[in-house]
Amino acid sequence: MRHCYRKAHLWGREPELFRAGTQPPAVVETAVGRIAVMICYDLEIPEWVRIAAQAGAEIVAVPANWPWEPRPAAERPLEVIKAQAAAGAYRVHVVVADRCGRERGVDWIGGSVICASSGYLLAGPATAAGETAASAVLTAGFDPAAARVKALGPDNHAFADRRPELYAEDGSAAGG
Repeated sequence: MRHCYRKAHLWGREPELFRAGTQPPAVVETAVGRIAVMICYDLEIPEWVRIAAQAGAEIVAVPANWPWEPRPAAERPLEVIKAQAAAGAYRVHVVVADRCGRERGVDWIGGSVICASSGYLLAGPATAAGETAASAVLTAGFDPAAARVKALGPDNHAFADRRPELYAEDGSAAGG
């Protein structure tokens, strides 16, 4: 099945060149599982990942261009940590294909990762702190169906425990 996805959350100066998409990430049934696509910064918006996961996504596939930013020695890039957090919070596998190396004067993180629905890394990041590479290939085996289990132990559930009546759209506490 073919589907068109348009990036909804524009980064930096992208609004000067592009119009943001207006549709939520579609979940497409494939031979390897139910996949939702997001582009780069879309993954860093928690509600966007939640929407895909609640629509039945088992895998969130993300092409990314994460530019290198200074960080403390031996720390993973925040973008990688956010990918892991999204996977664990919404119990969905997250697969990121990020640029690495240097291109047209820009250094890229090389943050390609494969995150299990638990949030733990199955592979990656493609490059370690202070390391650069022109390319990398990551592989990992996982069961897409594991993302259908939203239980967090015997007493909690990633979606059933949410209390949306307490969450105001503007970020303030609702009902307070």
